[in-house]
Amino acid sequence: MSCDCAVRFFVRLYKLSVGRLAPVKRNLCKMTENMQASVRQRR
Repeated sequence: MSCDCAVRFFVRLYKLSVGRLAPVKRNLCKMTENMQASVRQRR
């Protein structure tokens, strides 16, 4: 019974965090792209 509650809790947490982290992920992607571009320019 407690295991089932824990699973539900984590599923809910995951869904919430995915919704909140979507914009953050986009920013991180942009940052990594910029970093890769700057590394290429240095060479």
